[in-house]
Amino acid sequence: MGLMYSNMGKNEEALKLFDRAYVSRVKLLESQSPNACNALSLIAVLYANIGHVNKSEMLYREVLSSQEDVLGAQHPDTLWTLNHLSVILFSKERSEDSIRSVEKSTTDLETLLGENNLDTLWVFHNLAMIYAFLGRFDEAEKHQERVVQGYRIGLGPDHINTLYMINDLGDCYLRAGKFEKAEKMIREAFEGKRKHFGLRSQYTLYSETLLACTLKELGHRDEAEKMYTRIYETTLETLGFDHSGVWWVANYLAEFYVEGQRWREAKVLYEKLLEVKTKFPGSGHANTCHARDLLQATKKQMGSPTGPTRNTLLNRPARSLPSDFGYRTRNDIVQVLF
Repeated sequence: MGLMYSNMGKNEEALKLFDRAYVSRVKLLESQSPNACNALSLIAVLYANIGHVNKSEMLYREVLSSQEDVLGAQHPDTLWTLNHLSVILFSKERSEDSIRSVEKSTTDLETLLGENNLDTLWVFHNLAMIYAFLGRFDEAEKHQERVVQGYRIGLGPDHINTLYMINDLGDCYLRAGKFEKAEKMIREAFEGKRKHFGLRSQYTLYSETLLACTLKELGHRDEAEKMYTRIYETTLETLGFDHSGVWWVANYLAEFYVEGQRWREAKVLYEKLLEVKTKFPGSGHANTCHARDLLQATKKQMGSPTGPTRNTLLNRPARSLPSDFGYRTRNDIVQVLF
């Protein structure tokens, strides 16, 4: 039920149910049951999905400690939890330690499970998206291309998880400036999701947002603006501004306004983003700090003479990590919307 509320954007209702399960965590952990740890890991994912990153981190740490005691540090379930905890920490603080932890848990899982195992491919996808975010595009593309190939073989080209990986390969190409390759991948993912879920599904809108960005980069700004506006209005209507899926779309739309020097429209969106992100994930979270910096840069630019954007922060594309990065469940993307 909590998962359903989360998917609908009803975060307060979801939080009440998650908290009830969270209170029971001590008894579950004391049982030393792998199933109990897996259930608590899912709750950690869901906490992160609604912006309660600190609770998610704390729960992952408790699960990890229990798994290390019961299963050992090199058990696949333990390494999986460590990988997801490290991803959460990276999304929160961007530290070198979190990157190294993701890298090590990824290679350890590959050693244990084999290079073609879906869980292995999943954590390599996490690593690929971190590298893409950091601008290490060659490494990101190499890993994500391998992931897509493995998913096409393992699950088939039309499986929703395969489409998700194709989408994120397109995202890697987009960040690297390979716009034609990006459009091909993202459009394939978009069409596949549209067939599965329809045009108003968050899965479909996720790919359509990236497609709009790609079209913008290819010079089709009018078409991109229409797509951005429709996607934003649809996600706002279905999820509300407190949902992370809306933040992600709003960030892309604000970036579009900045590039067109439409400062007031960008300022309105950045103000909304800062307000809601200050509540959760919190004022010190990396995403909140980035929103604050973008708002300040936009305000400063509004007072400058008309002309090319001078602020280096606004010159840099505002593409962040995927809105649900680190918040998806284990090879079961369909469970969580953004």
